[in-house]
Amino acid sequence: MTDIQQTVYVVEDDEAVRDSLELLLKSDGKLVKTYENAAVFLKDYSETMAGCIVLDIRMPGMDGMELQKKLNDKHSILPIIFVTGHGDVPMAVDAMKEGAVDFIQKPIGKRRYLRKSRLHWNRIWNSVKPLMKNKRLFVGSRA
Repeated sequence: MTDIQQTVYVVEDDEAVRDSLELLLKSDGKLVKTYENAAVFLKDYSETMAGCIVLDIRMPGMDGMELQKKLNDKHSILPIIFVTGHGDVPMAVDAMKEGAVDFIQKPIGKRRYLRKSRLHWNRIWNSVKPLMKNKRLFVGSRA
């Protein structure tokens, strides 16, 4: 079996923030794919995707919490890191109860963001990689 391509999927409606996150993550050696809203990501979503999602909470149309629920309904194993300028404690608690691995409030400095993303990336990837390999086997064997 070939290595799984791990990608950071950035779902953010603010173009400047989306572009900044993409540049920052790419400068850290990550593969990045960006989406301007949750609906566009959901159309592109596949259970064979590997990596993690950096997700804004408040976006026009489907918000980040709704996307998280839809992904949970699809049994997605992609870890979610919420990044938002509009969060509060109850929202963070709800996101974590639904399986998010972190809830980061904007603005966040580049160094702090890279430190947190590296910590999560290593922890997430080490726990998800075996699941992705197993899921690929099951996905590939469907009739």
